[in-house]
Amino acid sequence: MQKFIYLFVLIFVYSINITAQNYKFGKVSKSELYEDVCPLDKEAHACILYKKRNTHFDYDERNGFIIKEEFHFRIKIYDKEGLEEGIRSIPVYYNDKDSEKVINLRGITYNLKKGKVVKTKLNKKNVYLETTNEHIKQYKFSMPDIKPGSIIEFKYTVKSPFFSELEKVVIQYDIPVKKEDIRLSIPDFFRYRLHYRGNFYYQLKLNKVEKNYKVKDESTSTMALLYKIYTYKENVYDIHTGHVPALKKEAYAGNIENYRTSIIFELAVVAIPGHPRKDYAITWEDVVKDAYEDEKFGKQLLKWGYLSASLSQFKDKPNDEEKLKSILEWAKRKIVWNNEYDYYVKTGVEEAYRNGSGNVGEVNINLINMLKASGFEVHPVLVSTVEHGIPVYPTRTGFNYVIAAVKLHGKQYLLDATDMYSNLEVLPERVLNYEGRLINYDGSSESVNLFPRTHTRKISTVNIDLDEDELTGTASILKDKYFAYETRKKIAGTGEDSQKTYLDSKYENLEIDRFRINNLDNPYKKIKIDFAFTTDAYVEDISGQLYILPLTEWHMESNPFSSETREYPVMFNYPRIISTTVNITIPEDYEIVSVPSPALYTFGEQKGGYEYNIKQNGNKIVVKSTYVINTPVVSSDLYPDLKSFMDKVIQKQKEKIVLQKKN
Repeated sequence: MQKFIYLFVLIFVYSINITAQNYKFGKVSKSELYEDVCPLDKEAHACILYKKRNTHFDYDERNGFIIKEEFHFRIKIYDKEGLEEGIRSIPVYYNDKDSEKVINLRGITYNLKKGKVVKTKLNKKNVYLETTNEHIKQYKFSMPDIKPGSIIEFKYTVKSPFFSELEKVVIQYDIPVKKEDIRLSIPDFFRYRLHYRGNFYYQLKLNKVEKNYKVKDESTSTMALLYKIYTYKENVYDIHTGHVPALKKEAYAGNIENYRTSIIFELAVVAIPGHPRKDYAITWEDVVKDAYEDEKFGKQLLKWGYLSASLSQFKDKPNDEEKLKSILEWAKRKIVWNNEYDYYVKTGVEEAYRNGSGNVGEVNINLINMLKASGFEVHPVLVSTVEHGIPVYPTRTGFNYVIAAVKLHGKQYLLDATDMYSNLEVLPERVLNYEGRLINYDGSSESVNLFPRTHTRKISTVNIDLDEDELTGTASILKDKYFAYETRKKIAGTGEDSQKTYLDSKYENLEIDRFRINNLDNPYKKIKIDFAFTTDAYVEDISGQLYILPLTEWHMESNPFSSETREYPVMFNYPRIISTTVNITIPEDYEIVSVPSPALYTFGEQKGGYEYNIKQNGNKIVVKSTYVINTPVVSSDLYPDLKSFMDKVIQKQKEKIVLQKKN
């Protein structure tokens, strides 16, 4: 009897498991609907229960090869924050001649009502097409009747005539993935190079086998029995994986897409029998050569006759650096950026100059031409912006931006006229993306580091008087380079009310009484902020003793690096020094009970450090702290050291001065 019961239980459990693993479209189980927390990540708002992708090539004599990519997603929603997973979009590429198409789109939302599974189908009337830009459209839809506890399921097929780059094979998403089945069947005529991205790829098992494939071509016959059969070899790539963690964005992450685990298939060769072999794989030198020879880029660098009259204003500048500044400022004002990205011009540099606006290429090629015509040694630098991502391999679409590089007295300046607050040492932060490609006029190129090498500084001096239950004082803050740039981007050109709102948000525990901000509109000067304040947030009376937080508003509240591990680098973007001096005057009838001890912390090999000192001189206490980051990027292997370093800094800044009244 016991054996029978055991066998029954075993069969029952096995049958439940089989039911739970049924991934056929439309076959959602009650156990999936009852699930109220993701077993892979208890904090997840949603989870991909199953994802399937099947990519294959179809052929007919009329149209040749067409790529079909079939997708199937099943997603569990756990709470209100997960509802956003029900808002979906499918991007498709198009050009003047052809377009990708989405077909066979189906969707179902599943809910439990009184113990029964209720299905609500996606109405195709709620699917609409939206143009994103001149090459991308989006099929958009929202799943119906979605609520916490729902499961949504949808499938669709994308037909594409463009085989130069398959859609990226995404393995990792913003939510966890329980199971993925991916297959790509590619005719041997099309040979792709594989490029891996992200940090989860090392767990992937990519199986590749070669198979014979037969396809019917009925395009030349109206009779069902009359058709040709084509036989060719296919390379079949299979990926079966699961328990993929969510890609979580953390502080100082930059573009998170750079670290999403995925595989890119780059077309290298097309070798179809009876047709000439065509090589698609290129080098960065090929990219540069093509750009340099293109009418919309390289040819624009040869035009500067239209500038001759306006450039005479710069002849009498006292030195080359002042002349360089003046030309950059003239370019900013003369051609205003229209917020369009591209290193190719749209209407042309001369037209943009006359019209007073243009895309990135038109603004900065004009700047390059102005500098060249004024006698500077200047070169264009192709860049991929932070949002555009880090190019994984040489491609003509890898860059979307151009800036100017000037060599002057043994120093290299990188300039960008699209931003009113850039200068000779400050590029817009959208450009700080590792390396650009400098183009020489012989068609060769070289790599250029885009990150700043010198420190950006913020120096604060705070004078505080203690008056029993509150602190009153003044603050003077000096910012240069990127700290000044960031402030200018927020409040330059605004009135006093906006500036006061900015200060209130930056120093929310201080009641700011009066203030003055100097040099907001001049990108070549340091910003100086002065204000008076009162606060009761940093002094506390406990049993007759006063506890004072000495750095007041100038301390860090919490560690921005909360995760125990990190799989991608920390992007500080620029080296920095933050120095704070707080002078505290204590009343004559108080004496010091204790003060924090000095400290010196470092991490990495001179990657950064923190120094804290406190001294007493009569009735004055002077607290000095200096926080230094010496590198724009901290690699993920140094993350534990950085996290520990920041914990120590924050703990030290929480230590208080203790005073009591004299007897």
